[in-house]
Amino acid sequence: MRGSAYATGRPLARFIREAALGHAPRTLRLQTHNDIVHALASALRQLEAAAARAPSAEPATAPARATLRDLLTRLVS
Repeated sequence: MRGSAYATGRPLARFIREAALGHAPRTLRLQTHNDIVHALASALRQLEAAAARAPSAEPATAPARATLRDLLTRLVS
């Protein structure tokens, strides 16, 4: 139960009280979500590094970098 309370970001007593009252506290974020955000951020960093190393690659990677930035913004907010 302590792990469930932790996953929702609530103190254990509050989690138990809300569960007893019939509320289903939701988790803050799943680990899978965090893993996806991490992988996408890593891909974005690699693309940005490639564009910095080879300025000729910048125009080719610009659309992918913009898409990744937008996606990460939506996932994190």
